[in-house]
Amino acid sequence: TETEVRDYYETSKDQFMQPVSKDISYVFLSFEDLIPKQNVSEQEVNDEFLSRKADIESPEKREIQQIFFQAEIDATVALEKSETKASAFSSLILDRKLTENDINLGEVTSDLLPTKAAQEIFSTSKTGVYGPYETDVGFVLYNVINVIPAISKTIDEEYESIKRELASYKAEDYLNELITHVNGKILEGFSLEEIANSTEMNFGNLKFFEGSKLPDFARTNMFKTAVNSATSLESDLVLDSANNIFSVRLDKETQPFLKKFEDVKASARDKARKKKLRLELNNKANSIIESTNNKDITLADIS
Repeated sequence: TETEVRDYYETSKDQFMQPVSKDISYVFLSFEDLIPKQNVSEQEVNDEFLSRKADIESPEKREIQQIFFQAEIDATVALEKSETKASAFSSLILDRKLTENDINLGEVTSDLLPTKAAQEIFSTSKTGVYGPYETDVGFVLYNVINVIPAISKTIDEEYESIKRELASYKAEDYLNELITHVNGKILEGFSLEEIANSTEMNFGNLKFFEGSKLPDFARTNMFKTAVNSATSLESDLVLDSANNIFSVRLDKETQPFLKKFEDVKASARDKARKKKLRLELNNKANSIIESTNNKDITLADIS
């Protein structure tokens, strides 16, 4: 009933308090919004692609282990001692007590191997033991354990990625200049509204209190910290972890107060109804417990 709702409101005022709130004005600029606005020419992208070509392209490689011998016959005999070349290579490692560092040649390109070895090993995609091959320090068996395909990128594949990266660099430069410019204007006494009118920064108002709905940028710890320390003067620009910049100003601070009954009537009715239901269920449960203690009462009677 209306009376029950009113009684609940009067006896539970702590549930209907408006927490301390701050009316905040701000200017904000998103770094992500700046990136597509930067002018990056096709020539700049092409030049950057060419400068990176050696880094983004990679020739075909083989991951190889190696064991050396003084004479070719020694390597041949070692291979013949086992049923397979692979098992022979493994046996040599054990017999000589070689470590991974002793045998690891790493990932190599064809130009780092003897000519004959390079021709045989890089003409197939098969792993396994190859050799023996003659080198400047004796004869060697190579165990190819992994085939690494060549990586080749075209300008079309890399264009958008490089363009965005170059644009982000330009956006950073622009942002640094803007920070210096705006902080100078703040020192001169310019308002946030004036700053928004003369720059790309966006002006807005927010009401901050516990549980308030805020845009994503205002939910960051850095923005909340700025709001907590805000005064009636425009704050210096803050650069957050996402490279966004903002300044805030405290326009009004309202201390906690009890919300009017009419404004929270629907909420009070819902809370009162739930409280009443809990009490009824609790009374019903207690009644059932008492009834079960009476041996003359059957389950049919309880239900």
